[in-house]
Amino acid sequence: MLGFESDNQAMAHAIAYTRNLAPDVHEYARVAVVSFCALALIAAGQALPFA
Repeated sequence: MLGFESDNQAMAHAIAYTRNLAPDVHEYARVAVVSFCALALIAAGQALPFA
């Protein structure tokens, strides 16, 4: 174990807090892909893909 128990606990809390504040890159990527596909369908003249 590195350091004192309280130091490890404080570091664990700091890491958990930082992970909660970090933006979810996968969510942004998913939104970008879905938006791009929607724009491509609209540009092709087919706003509803299954209509």
